[in-house]
Formats: sequence, structure tokens, C-alpha cells
Amino acid sequence: MTVRLRERTEGRPLNRKLQRITGALLCAAALLSCAGCMTLIEGEYTDIREHSGVGEDTTNDRFVRTVEVEDYDDLTDALHQMILDYETRGLLRFTAYDGPVEEDLSRACMEVSNTDPIGAYAVYYMGSNINRIVSYYEAEISISFKRSALEIRSLETVRSLYTLRQDLKTVMNQYGTTLTLYTDTDSITEANIAETVESIYYDDPACSVYLPHVSVTAYPEGAETGPRVMEITFEYPYIYSRLVNREQSVMTAAQAILADMAALTPGETLLALGETLADRVTYNSELEQTARYDRWQSAHTVYGALAEGVASSEGIAMVFKLLCDLRRIECYVVTGRYSNMIHAWNIVFINGYYYHIDASRWREAGVRDVFLQSDESLSDDYWWDAGAYPACTRTVTATDVTDITGRETEEEPGTEPRPGAELRPGTEPAPEPEPGTETEPGAEPEPEPEPEPEPEPEPEPEPEPEPEPEPEPEP
Repeated sequence: MTVRLRERTEGRPLNRKLQRITGALLCAAALLSCAGCMTLIEGEYTDIREHSGVGEDTTNDRFVRTVEVEDYDDLTDALHQMILDYETRGLLRFTAYDGPVEEDLSRACMEVSNTDPIGAYAVYYMGSNINRIVSYYEAEISISFKRSALEIRSLETVRSLYTLRQDLKTVMNQYGTTLTLYTDTDSITEANIAETVESIYYDDPACSVYLPHVSVTAYPEGAETGPRVMEITFEYPYIYSRLVNREQSVMTAAQAILADMAALTPGETLLALGETLADRVTYNSELEQTARYDRWQSAHTVYGALAEGVASSEGIAMVFKLLCDLRRIECYVVTGRYSNMIHAWNIVFINGYYYHIDASRWREAGVRDVFLQSDESLSDDYWWDAGAYPACTRTVTATDVTDITGRETEEEPGTEPRPGAELRPGTEPAPEPEPGTETEPGAEPEPEPEPEPEPEPEPEPEPEPEPEPEPEPEP
């Protein structure tokens, strides 16, 4: 009994202490509840609408960073940094803020997520929840991303056309599908992005078997100048593995062609390339009509020319350029017109001068009309943007062709060839002129002097008659 009494006597103070603690907790809970209700009534809560969570990364949810902001610039900088750091949640503390907190926060969230280039590109939705804590405000920021952290961190700043070209070429070399960049340079536009992609394609046929279709999306939407994010999308006619297989087929065929020309001089190589393509590729002029509308048709590509054996002038010109590049001969693809029809050919640099070569018309026109031609000699039937390509000013003579190719010709290029007189491998060279009888390039040979007639023999003189004897005088 004594023990029980002691237990009851000692237990009463403990029960009173628990009651006091419980009462204090209930009061505190009631106060907090009232404070929350007051906050809701005062309108300091900004509702965050539901979102799909596309691209959301919750790795930072366990740690919420608190940033002190004192003015509007601090506020927008803090929101921008949250995007770059891929933070889905964050706290902003307005301890000595200069301005209306609620109004500025709402405006900043709208501005950063819609008109800021990075925000417009990366953010699906940005919301805030404001709490007033005695003498300052605290805002909880929530961000829903539509891009992955890797996509945001992979953004590259580009401020020159040179850097743009290098980046575009890297993507095309790998048959990539997207390039996203940040720029504040007004000269980088959707139009010159498309022009640069086309220039890379024609300047380096080994870069991409097909010319990709390119589309550009700017963030903020419609931005053409000022700071902006540009998302460039590349589209190809086939999947990656098929593109790679076709590229390998092209390079294998090209190396096989050049293997037989390893010992040739550059001039001999140019002549041999024209001959080889004329024998190996069938030129179909009807395909020229589709070149403008369907660049993905194989006949307009190096693959169509080398793997399928039928090509338009563009396909042949692209192969000629590829082979010259592999032999380190300076060469360009010229796009223009021939007889008012879309046409492509090449310009090469050899022996210090630029010349035109139209390998697609090698058989049709004959070598002398398409090999090592000047601008002037093509001007009647061809049209091209002369300012976009090197000028071919030299008029080619028979001696020039001999010096360049190592083969002598009977006629100058550009003259009407005689039947059967086309320059072909294996034709017999003209006899070499005797020393001291060479004529200057372009000069007509002097006619040989006619042989002098042999003098006629003089007639023998007639014998003089004997004088008659004088008569004797009479006596």
C-alpha cells in the first residue's frame, strides 16, 4: 500500500507537467493555423497551377537554396540562375527590398520564363508562394522544366559566323539532328544559317552524303535580333545507320578510282578524272528539272553518281570535287545554268590559273569544249554568279593543254573538233616540231615558203652567118 501511495503521490506532478506542455502545443498550433488563414485572407499566396513535369529533375528537392534579393535586378538574376543550375525549388528572401514585392515577383516570373532567351527555351512554368515573416518577405519558387539539365548546360555561346560554321560542320559530319546555341549577334539569322549549311555541303562533299533540310526556332518566339536562343534542326532522308553505310560506299569507290592515278601529275589527274566519270557515270539531263525541288534524290548526290551510276550534272560535279579534294587539287562546285537549264560544273586551280571543267558534258560536247575553259569561252551558253567564284581569265591554247596534261593536241580547246579528233587516252601525239621552229602560244604558224622554180635552160645561140666575100674590083 505504501508503494502504491508513493506512486500516486509522485505521479500527480508529472501529470500536471504533461498537461501544461500539451496545452502549450495546442495553443501554438492554433496560432499557426490562424496565421496561415490570415495569410490566405490577405492575398499573399500565389497559386501554382498543375503541370506535366516534362523534363523535371527532382535531384535538388532535398536541398533548397536561399538567396537574398534587394532590388528587381537581383530578383531576375536569382530566377535566371535557378534555371541555369536546374533548380526546381528555391527560396528568395526580401529583407530590405526596394519596391513592391508581390507585384515585382509576379512580373519577374513572367518575364524570365517568357521573354528571357534561356527561360523561354527551358521553362514550362514558373510559380511562387509568398510568406510575410514579421519584417520581411520570403518567397518559395517552383520551376517546371521542358528541357533536360544536359540540354540547358550544353548551350554554346556563338558570336561569329566563323564559329557558327565550325559548329554546323561538326553536326553535319556526325549526321546530328540538333544544334542549340545562344547568341546576341544580329548577323546570325535563319537565312544565313541555311546558306552556311548549303555552303558546307558543296565545299566538302565528304562531310555529308545528303544536303540536310534545316529549320530554325528562336527563343523568345519570333526573335530575330538581340539576345536569343536558336534551336537548329537537321532533317535527313534516311536513318543514321543507312547514311553512314552510304558514305562508306562513296569513300570506298572514290579511293578505288584514285588508286589507279597515284603516279599522275595534277594535270594528268584532271584529264583522267573526266575520262573516268564519262565512262562510269551516265549523265541524265532530264534530272536537272528536279534539282531545285528534290535535293534528296540520289542522282543529285555523290552516292547516286558513284554507287548507282546515273546522275545529274550536280551529282557528277560533286564527285569531281570529292576526287579533287582527295588529291588536294583546289576545286569548286559551280551552280548555275546551261542553255537556260539548271546545271552544275567545276572550277579548278592548276598551274597558277583557274579554269572551268564540265565533266557531265564530256562525251556530248567533246573534251575541247568542256576542259580547261575560261569565263569568256563559256559565256555564250553558260550562266553563273561570277562574283561568287574565282575568275577564269586565261584563254587556253594547245600549248597550255600540253603543259598541264602532258598530252599534245592538234587543235586548241574551243575550236570545232574534227570527227574523231577528241582528246582520249591512247591517242597518238602529234609529231614534235623541230628545234627552233616552235611558235609562240596562240600564234598561227607561218606558211612554208613555196619552192623556187628551177631556171629554164637558155637556148643555144644560133651560129652567125659567114660574111659574104667582097667582090673583086674590076680592072
